[in-house]
Amino acid sequence: MGWKLAYVTLCLVGITGQAHAQSSRDHGVDAMLGTISAEMIPYRTDGKLSGCQITYVAAMRDYTYSSGRYLHVSGSVSLMTIGGGIGATMKVVVNEIVPSAQGITFKPSPASRLYLVSPDHKTNLESLIRFAPSDTPGGLFAMFRVTPTFEMLLDGLFSGGLTIAFNQNDGESDLILKVDPHVVYTNDNGERQRSGKIAKEFTDCVEVATEAALKETHQ
Repeated sequence: MGWKLAYVTLCLVGITGQAHAQSSRDHGVDAMLGTISAEMIPYRTDGKLSGCQITYVAAMRDYTYSSGRYLHVSGSVSLMTIGGGIGATMKVVVNEIVPSAQGITFKPSPASRLYLVSPDHKTNLESLIRFAPSDTPGGLFAMFRVTPTFEMLLDGLFSGGLTIAFNQNDGESDLILKVDPHVVYTNDNGERQRSGKIAKEFTDCVEVATEAALKETHQ
């Protein structure tokens, strides 16, 4: 994927310790900051459509818990049918980009809190059911009641994007990640390819999944 080349550049030029190399490194990596890709992925169990996920990959800098370390962040916001009902889930996987003489490594840096933020600064935290560690290193899983997560997700898909908040080191402060769901690909120069299809793909998926869940409850 395109962001790897940028981070390799970060490591190579950082080793020299020269001021001009530092500037060049930051310019190359900063071009990749933001949303790298987003995708709608249907979730299936036992051959049936049981969920609709918006997945994302992004890069950001952390000035809250550090002096600007680079983070690779991936995750999802999903609508799931559970036991004939409907719920919402979120997942975030956070890795610090660590340069070394051998290249770059990803150091898991998991969150312990995760939620959505609306444009008017409301969140879905009050609808939280529980947090749980993910089986992915650096990951955190969260389960929510369907409202208001579903409405916030739809608003983000059809308007200004998703705002995802999470913490580090079990801290009280939260990092804010802006996800543009219309970015489907980013090349090595940081140039984004966009598409408006993801919103319709998600709503079409949700319609089929919820109809299936309703039929199951009436059987």
